[in-house]
Amino acid sequence: MALPRLVEMRLEAGDRAGAEELLRQAADTGTPYALTHLARLRGQIGGRAEAEAVYLRAADSGDVHALVLLAGTREQTGDRAEAELLLRRAADAGHPGAPSLLAEMRVQAGDRAGAEELLLQAGDKGYYQALIQLAEMREQDGDRIAAMELLRRVADSGNAYGVIDFAERNSGHETWDRLVRFGLEPDGSVSAPW
Repeated sequence: MALPRLVEMRLEAGDRAGAEELLRQAADTGTPYALTHLARLRGQIGGRAEAEAVYLRAADSGDVHALVLLAGTREQTGDRAEAELLLRRAADAGHPGAPSLLAEMRVQAGDRAGAEELLLQAGDKGYYQALIQLAEMREQDGDRIAAMELLRRVADSGNAYGVIDFAERNSGHETWDRLVRFGLEPDGSVSAPW
């Protein structure tokens, strides 16, 4: 797609107005990316209200990621309730990162149980990253058995790389070190040394 490169070239040349005009033209044809990029540019120069309106327009035209970006803007201004609503909309619309962001907000608000429930629901919908995030929480709590059960679900979904990545980040414990070195058995248990 040539539009992102043209916009980048205009910005590199110091032609912000030209970049915005290109994005407006593309937005008028219904290009969701253009609206999201335009909203970012507007937000960078202090046009928060206009940026938010453009993010909403992008979301209405099908760019679910615009909801996540708008949620970040709302959270920065202290409107956590609206940020959560936007993240829920994004999660319901299928944005893969929204459940994790929403869970982080719940933890920060002191609602760890609510965060765990959100992550489990996201995992049930096939978002393996949510299960990895929940496994991290369980590992931090010292519940290695629960963490391993969640990682088995991730592996069963076909994502061995996510499991290995988790184990590498949590190295220093025999279970995770063995998992990195020897992998998993077909039943999902950590393989013994060969």
